[in-house]
Amino acid sequence: MEIVTVGLDCQRAPVEVREQLSFSNHRLAEAYNMLAALPLIGETAILSTCNRVEIYALSQHAAQGDTFAELRRFLSRFHNVSEDVFSPYLVYFSGRVACQHLFEVASGIKSMVIGEAQIQGQVRDTLEAAHAHGGAGRVMDALFRAALSTGKRARTETAIGASGVSVSFTAVQLLEQKLGSLVDKKALVIGSGKTGRLTGQILVQHGIKELTFVNRNLARAYETAEAVGFEQTRVLPFAELQIALAEADVVVSCTSAPHTVVKRDHLENREPNQPLYLVDIAVPRDIEPDVRQLNGVEAWDIDDIKRLTEANLARRTAEVGHVQDIVQEEL
Repeated sequence: MEIVTVGLDCQRAPVEVREQLSFSNHRLAEAYNMLAALPLIGETAILSTCNRVEIYALSQHAAQGDTFAELRRFLSRFHNVSEDVFSPYLVYFSGRVACQHLFEVASGIKSMVIGEAQIQGQVRDTLEAAHAHGGAGRVMDALFRAALSTGKRARTETAIGASGVSVSFTAVQLLEQKLGSLVDKKALVIGSGKTGRLTGQILVQHGIKELTFVNRNLARAYETAEAVGFEQTRVLPFAELQIALAEADVVVSCTSAPHTVVKRDHLENREPNQPLYLVDIAVPRDIEPDVRQLNGVEAWDIDDIKRLTEANLARRTAEVGHVQDIVQEEL
């Protein structure tokens, strides 16, 4: 038996490919059931974020190529996407290399924003979901716990996570660069998960005048608003999204919806002399790309964030070698 992984990430695959293979939480049980039925596969774990989609598995077949082909077919069948669409972007690892890859992912040196801390929680959530849906056994449990230990060491023993930079931070930084300042701006965050909460906190730190959360689950939105702790915060139901968009100056969208939630027709009646800046950090994307064609509207997606982060990596990149030393020790 051998540990294997098949996947793609933001370094290799554009967002329009990644979003087609993204696993939503409400379909995870179905995905794990399909994986359990594969004859060449034992234990499994699915890591799906805005930056990557990876399947870790315990192969029960000596010929790794057969296992890789089986996982590739699973991705195609589950998502109803032709293999030709995503196969050119897939990477395949086995044995020690597969373990090393996960350790590097958990350490943040494979992230779009090098050293971002959010991946640590996502790796932990992956292990919990794999246990909940019957995918993880002794091997996946040991692998992911070792990866979490590696990530913790990387952040405590090196400066890879200095300044707490994240995708949310970079999104707000982009808005601030475009507007000069966010002071006295009205901000809308669509989505109330961990990313939504972090985005709200960063927006508040940058001096916004008012913060609105819109989410399909109102109770969760209120919890997020309370966690942010900003007096000028309100929560609106999803049915009032168009109202919230009409009143906002800046928008960051980060839902886990399997389809776009901000449509062009949501914005077509907006006053053209009232500029609107939108950043979509969700995968699959939350905002229809053609909103950029509207007068007064500027929009960016997760791949635009990637290009911004590539311009400012020197300090963290210098720490990668130290992190790789830790990875080798943990391996």
